[in-house]
Amino acid sequence: MSESSVWSPNIGASLCCKDHPKFGVCTDTSCNKWCLQGCGKEKKATEAVKPRSDFDFAKDMEPKDILSPTRNKVFDFVSKAYAMVDDPSTDSAISWSEDGSSFVVSNPAECCREIFPRLLGISDFARFERFGFTKIESGPKLGFAIDDFVRGKPELLEKIGERYVARLSEYHESKIKPLRDQVKSCKNKKEKELVYKERREKLEMQKRERLDKDFGQEIELLMKRIAKERETREAGVLSKEVEDRVKLLLALM
Repeated sequence: MSESSVWSPNIGASLCCKDHPKFGVCTDTSCNKWCLQGCGKEKKATEAVKPRSDFDFAKDMEPKDILSPTRNKVFDFVSKAYAMVDDPSTDSAISWSEDGSSFVVSNPAECCREIFPRLLGISDFARFERFGFTKIESGPKLGFAIDDFVRGKPELLEKIGERYVARLSEYHESKIKPLRDQVKSCKNKKEKELVYKERREKLEMQKRERLDKDFGQEIELLMKRIAKERETREAGVLSKEVEDRVKLLLALM
């Protein structure tokens, strides 16, 4: 690393703009953002990294700090999702509900095929559900809602990450910690491998059961929709929306 790239307050001041806090008043998050990415406004980058002490590394091992990257990841996702739903250009496929307390997916196939990969880096709704969104409407149109994901109130989004981290902490105490204690009590490597194997098999079984249930419900709703379409259209011609849903489900099989 060159001498000019060694961390110092002066470097921080030179990178900051009016929209970015100067060094000395930065929060940890903004300091990290500056060190790794530079000022977001000016789009500059730097190799500068603040020297870390043993105290810093010890602090990183505290649970709240271990979970900070997860909290930030959730916030980043819901922020992008909020911007996507709020963007008028995507209203033909995804938009706010009438009261703004949820969002409606009027074209799931287009979202999974084009909009989600481009704006969120995903291709299905799994991450929404993982982060706490609840499906409130099923069928040709889908509806999702979660507390604090509300039209006109983006400042509430951080609470979603806080709740997700709280659930992870609770899960760790109720599931991971007992498993870790069980592993510690093993007398040899063979006993440990058996514990891990049983855990993997249990998780795989739960995952298959959940997927089978969700997929079965989706197929049932789609079949009802197809039957209704055939009753109202001559020669059983399906609407393009239903055809897209059929293609999407067949691709997942």
